[in-house]
Amino acid sequence: MRKLQFNFDKSNLSSINASLDKSRELITAPFESARLFDYIKLLTNIKSGDPLPLISFNPTFVAGGCSYSNNNNVALSDRVLTTKLLKSDVTLCPNDLAGSGFERYLAPGANVEDFSFEDALKTYLIGKYALAIQNMALTGTNGANSIDGLVTRVYADNNVIQVTGTAPTVTDALTKLFAIYQAMPASVTSADSRPVIIIGNDWLKNAVMQAYNDNRYFGNVAIDADNGFVLPATNVRVQGFDALNGSNKAIAGSGDMLFVGTDLQDDMSQLMYWWSEDNQEIRTRIQFRLGTQIAFPNQIVRYTVQ
Repeated sequence: MRKLQFNFDKSNLSSINASLDKSRELITAPFESARLFDYIKLLTNIKSGDPLPLISFNPTFVAGGCSYSNNNNVALSDRVLTTKLLKSDVTLCPNDLAGSGFERYLAPGANVEDFSFEDALKTYLIGKYALAIQNMALTGTNGANSIDGLVTRVYADNNVIQVTGTAPTVTDALTKLFAIYQAMPASVTSADSRPVIIIGNDWLKNAVMQAYNDNRYFGNVAIDADNGFVLPATNVRVQGFDALNGSNKAIAGSGDMLFVGTDLQDDMSQLMYWWSEDNQEIRTRIQFRLGTQIAFPNQIVRYTVQ
């Protein structure tokens, strides 16, 4: 079990003595919201590993009659979803803020155990953790402190459907999405399978620009509140994620065939927060299990730049 430990980085803080009566709203850096789990299948209660039971059946028919003909086979298989225990710790010493612009947030007195912006800080940390977990679930590479993400798995599997081409630009990004759609099996693009194409936000923006430049007003190519759109004239969701920016990678398939596993879903959003008397500092921790797996690779599509 590994951990990451952080401290306040004050190298970019101004050395000033701020009056305690001058409060300021905490301004945090913008970041993408974590929304991956809305479009794939999240499995819970997986402590270490769990085989995903897969069943495949293609019925065949023969001429009717009095005899019995056992002419069908039901294929049973499984793919193991393994999770890894990961955590991240943050150490916060309130007194380290003295002499900086953040001094105004400290409580009066020499024994400072909290600061007035801690609720905003907690919200910010939880949001950033959620994004980091999402990025790992998408593009992580297996190692001591990470797992293989869904995109990593798809690009390592030779059984998936491959679409090749050049890097998407403002002149063809939308066209390439339709090429991916065309390669998806018809059973995957049915309404019940939650079909999705996962790309980078840079590809997403280029697709919108192509629709605008080509005057393609036959369908609505407008990025919605969830940072994606439905591919025009189809039921396939196109979803952008910062984790894929600059990669020119895309994966497509049924959201019900893309699995992320954990133990308790709440573990990925619960920030433990406590005051350490021994060390005179605030400590936080998030700890969770995470793993990924794909079902039926021969029904998953990937885009590869050649």
